[in-house]
Amino acid sequence: KKCMDLKKIKSYAKKYKWKNDIESLFQSVDFSTIVLTNKKQKIIWVNEEFTSMTGYTKKEALEKTAGFLQGPKTSKKTKAEIEFRLKENKPFQTTLINYRKNKSEYICEVHIFPLYNNKKTTTHFIALEKEVL
Repeated sequence: KKCMDLKKIKSYAKKYKWKNDIESLFQSVDFSTIVLTNKKQKIIWVNEEFTSMTGYTKKEALEKTAGFLQGPKTSKKTKAEIEFRLKENKPFQTTLINYRKNKSEYICEVHIFPLYNNKKTTTHFIALEKEVL
């Protein structure tokens, strides 16, 4: 599965001319779920594992921000930190409480990387995520 996911992300990399080393991103983090967003943080692609982890289909996730997975127990401090870090355009990692479609909560470890072109302009973000206990 990860092989297919890598191929898909590499096809986006080619399309958008990202200069990131996609393979090393995939190897640097232990993850199951991939969420790809545009610069405005709208989801443009998720892998199949996203549906397994969240209960939401790809179609339900597209065009939303990842914030749709957050809820009452998601830390406001963590949400503010994520917003701040995204604006910095630097890779970062955090852990937060998200919610599945059935409203059950889970703890999600998220590694977010800005994806940039040859002008060093961030065009997209990729989040590599896994559920942690």
